[in-house]
This record gives sequence, structure tokens and C-alpha cells, in this order.
Amino acid sequence: MRALIQNYSTNNSTEPMYLCQCLQSAGLTAALWNPSQSSVFDAFDTIKPDVFIGKFEHFNNDIYKWLSQSRQTQCVINMTGAQQEHVGILDQMSQSVNIPFVFTNEPKDRKKLKEGKVKIHSLLPAHDVFLDAIPSAAPNYEIELGVLAGYDSRSRIKEIYDNFESYHFLSTESSLTDSLDVTAPIMNLASLLSRYKNIVVSEDSPNINQALFEALAKCDSVFYKCKYESHQDKVIPLLQKILGSKEGLEFNKKSVSFKSRVMKKHTCFNRASSLAKLLKAEELSKNINNVAKEFLNDNSNS
Repeated sequence: MRALIQNYSTNNSTEPMYLCQCLQSAGLTAALWNPSQSSVFDAFDTIKPDVFIGKFEHFNNDIYKWLSQSRQTQCVINMTGAQQEHVGILDQMSQSVNIPFVFTNEPKDRKKLKEGKVKIHSLLPAHDVFLDAIPSAAPNYEIELGVLAGYDSRSRIKEIYDNFESYHFLSTESSLTDSLDVTAPIMNLASLLSRYKNIVVSEDSPNINQALFEALAKCDSVFYKCKYESHQDKVIPLLQKILGSKEGLEFNKKSVSFKSRVMKKHTCFNRASSLAKLLKAEELSKNINNVAKEFLNDNSNS
């Protein structure tokens, strides 16, 4: 099997990068395609993929044209952020393009999109284990609290950070550079998270982002606080269910470390293995799991 993965990475997600690296680690021929560096036809004609993975908002007429002329190539699309009207467009596309399924990064219990002809699966974000190899240019430090948010959370989190002598406000949003202590893409920010004894993750929507799994993998004491209180009572039980616990993530309540759970169930290898299963590539899924065990054992001993 040969895979071509569109590089739809953002400040908040390295999903296409880690899926590509996981597939390569398992011996698959996989290429990460940056549309700004090569055209659709150059990329597709060079790789001749058996499967293409892309994002709905970056799917264009040239991709459609190539795939409609190569029906043997499976097309899998990340539909996170799509509206219901996009499902109708997807159903029309499926008449000419081989789309076995699509996925969203939302939990299966709260998928917003109603399925049409094409099955919509849930594939949550994950801890990107490959980010650990990226060296940090920041000097070493240790801070009591890191507040990691997708918005300016200083007023929302005040009741928490007032309990700590030292704290930093962190974000992946570049628009907050002048307001907060540290802003960087999650690719660079992840390596800093182990320098905080406690981390509060806060989002302005009930969505679950990669930042949460990066924090849980790096810190024993992680709390989750939604920007809006109306979201809090819905998101916390959902996260606890995903993490296999009836407690944790709430400030001023029992602190629970989810490090081992994340490393066992929520790394990029887990997601790549799930994706392979959905593609009915059972042997590839097993290979990814075997590589994951070796990779994680090697890194835990280093």
C-alpha cells in the first residue's frame, strides 16, 4: 500500500505529519504532500497512492479530477469543522470518487454531522510522540502552573492561577503573541509542557484539541476548564469517559495522572492503527501496534 497525505497541519494539530510518520515506521510507503511545493498532478502521479488522506477545506477540483480517474485509489477526508452542507457535497463526490469513509476529530458521542451515504468515523487528536525529538531553543526552567488556552484566558482562569506563586500563559494562537508569555505552534510548544508542575487546558469551544493530549502525556497534574461554564459540565464527563476515569481534570478535586493511559491508548500510533483498521488493512494495523511497542519501550528506557 502507498499513501499520500496532504499536509493540513495547523498551529493546533500535527495530525497529517504524525499519521505519515507512523505509517512509514510500519514499513508503508507514505509521503507528506505540501500543496505549496508541488502540484496535485505532480504529487499524485509520482506517488500513485492506493490511499489519499486530506482535509475537506483543502480538497479542490484537481484532486477530484485525479481521483475520479483513478477509482482504485481510496480517498479519506478529515471533516472536522465541516457543516452539514458539506456532507451533501461529499455524497455527490462519492459517486465518482472511491470514498470508503471519512472521519472527524470529535468524540463519537458528540459528532455534529449526520451521515449521508458515506460513513463518518471518530478519530480523536493524539499525543504526537515524534515531537519529543524536536529540540527546544528555550532555556531550562520550572514553573508551578502553565495555562494553555486557545484564547486570552487571564480573567477566566484567575481563580486558579491565584493559587500559584509562578505561572505562564501559553497558547498556540499567534494573534496572542503580544498578550501572553509563550505563543508557538503545538509542534514547538509540546516540548515545553514537561516544565510545568501543573497545567490548565482551556478552550473557547467544547472541542478536544491535540494540546490536551500533549499536556496529559507530559504532566501529572492537568486540569480542564472551558471558557464558558455551560460547556464545562458536558465536557468533563466526556473527557473522563475517554480517559477511562470517573474523576480527574477538575481543579480543587482529586488530581489524577493520565500519563500511562495516554501512552497506552491515545498516541499517534493508536490513531494510525485505527485508521488502518478502518481501511481494512489489518496487517498494517498490527504492524503499527508492534512498532509502537518498540518505540515506546525504547524511549521509556532512554
